[in-house]
Amino acid sequence: MAGNVKCTVLVLLLALVVLSQGADFFTGMDRHIGCFYDKPNDRDLAVQAPLREPLTIKGCTRECAGMFYKYAGMQDGRSCFCGSSYGRHGPGRCDSRCEGNTTQTCGGRDSNTIYGTGFSLPGPPATLNMISATATSIYINWTSPVSTNGQLDEYQVSLTLLSSHHPTSGRRSPLLQRFSASANSARLGDLLPGSKYKVEVAALSQEGVGPPIFK
Repeated sequence: MAGNVKCTVLVLLLALVVLSQGADFFTGMDRHIGCFYDKPNDRDLAVQAPLREPLTIKGCTRECAGMFYKYAGMQDGRSCFCGSSYGRHGPGRCDSRCEGNTTQTCGGRDSNTIYGTGFSLPGPPATLNMISATATSIYINWTSPVSTNGQLDEYQVSLTLLSSHHPTSGRRSPLLQRFSASANSARLGDLLPGSKYKVEVAALSQEGVGPPIFK
């Protein structure tokens, strides 16, 4: 009986630890930053996010994180904006209640309540195109991320062999190359004829490697 009690207590303690870690993680995602003015013709946070339900802080930050933006801004109790930076128009006045939760403040008539989304890496490149290919090389190009979340340092291009009929395919490891932040194309050679590859391009910043776009 004593052993069962100890086991039950241990399980409860583990459950509490897991819940605590989850709560801490989500609090980091919803970090309140402050209130800042906005202008309709010069948005502080440039992208308006679509909302599936009445505005709440959690709903807006999740939408912006899903779009790979670092910051979320709630305005006039009903609108959600996303961006990589904030504060260009100075401190604002936030006194509007959120439509989806009237206990929360969601900006003002011309101000955003700013929260961090918990996502600080660069977003994926906006596009990736295969321009040409030979039996042993490919030529690709890409466009920069819509959400850079700061200055980009470089791009990382990787090639992974998916399938091949070539006799040396078992000895080929993934190919990884890096290019400057101003680059938007790459020619990748020394490929195996008659083989299928997965191509991935990701942006890098001081925060780390962002999610890739792939073909």
